[in-house]
Amino acid sequence: MASHEKTARFPLPEGDLLATISAVNSQIFDFAAARFKEDMQTRHALFQASCIAQVLEIQTRFFQKAKNDYTAQASKLMDIGQTRMLDMTGATKA
Repeated sequence: MASHEKTARFPLPEGDLLATISAVNSQIFDFAAARFKEDMQTRHALFQASCIAQVLEIQTRFFQKAKNDYTAQASKLMDIGQTRMLDMTGATKA
């Protein structure tokens, strides 16, 4: 099988698609790094807690921030996808 036949069966992303994949990957990796940092800070705070009330406060803050962060991240990824689809169709964002 010639090499051009292999690439025809499995085309590589080019141009705008590659830029979109790169943007999505960047968002995901930045988000994961930020959340990992939050996890480590929370663990440290939990180890320093001196009573159950502090533990509950730390956990409540952690889960509220995580919910907000995941919601914001989903919105960013949806915006990237929507922009990509609009670019492909030539439509404008409302």
